[in-house]
Amino acid sequence: MTALGTIELVRTYFVCPQCRDSGCPLDDRIGLTDAVSPEALRLIVLAGGSWSFDAARDNRRRFCGVQVSDELIRQRTLREGPKLAAFAAQEPEAVATFSPAQGDIEFETDATKGNTLDGWRDAKIGIFVKRLPGPAATSAEWSRRVLPKPSARFAFAAMAASEVFAKQWVPRAEHLGIAPPSRLSVLGDGADWIWKRTAEAFPKARGVVDIFHGLENLADAAKAYFGAAAAAAEAATTRGRELLLGDGYAGGWTGSASWDCRRRAGTAPRWGAR
Repeated sequence: MTALGTIELVRTYFVCPQCRDSGCPLDDRIGLTDAVSPEALRLIVLAGGSWSFDAARDNRRRFCGVQVSDELIRQRTLREGPKLAAFAAQEPEAVATFSPAQGDIEFETDATKGNTLDGWRDAKIGIFVKRLPGPAATSAEWSRRVLPKPSARFAFAAMAASEVFAKQWVPRAEHLGIAPPSRLSVLGDGADWIWKRTAEAFPKARGVVDIFHGLENLADAAKAYFGAAAAAAEAATTRGRELLLGDGYAGGWTGSASWDCRRRAGTAPRWGAR
């Protein structure tokens, strides 16, 4: 591999003696804007959207051999962000592969906190997915089951409160050709805001708590209830997992409701037969 070194571009710079307007006519011809070419801008924004700005600076130098400052990456990435968001929300090209894709429609949403110049703010993401059904599996096979990969996926995000972010859901669904979303499944971690906003945006959708959060809450509840009785808590969690996977909410509720009567009887929680 041979290093090319620095490539210098020399252009003629004109200044009007009357109005003092200035510029390089060649810039318009080659698409050079603010010292960045269209090709370089694409790489800058890709790097800025993939890593922190200082990491994007270092990786761009390693991958491309071109040195730019993290501040330039920050400025260009933030400036192009609204353009990319508008393209994804409005242009047919952004969703061209979603509509013809095969599979059932899912919607997933979650939130976290982002440290911004204005302090900590809610950062939320939404993902529409099309996925073909997988083969049938028993509750005992849940940890070994491999679901088919999505045939199409469309993600969007925003720094916004839940009621503001949820206003994007229906327009995004319509843009993707999802109308009406009567077969839509909404996957969430059990947070109240997800179910409330889902009921408002997609009243016919089916809400599904992801199994990992469900099992985590079940295990925490068993530990809190049985205290130092580690064996009893573990047994309750194991049986509760079977019931939750087999019968969903009804099974989990039936199992947890049996804890108190079994504990009072002085027996280990067996959760009873289904």
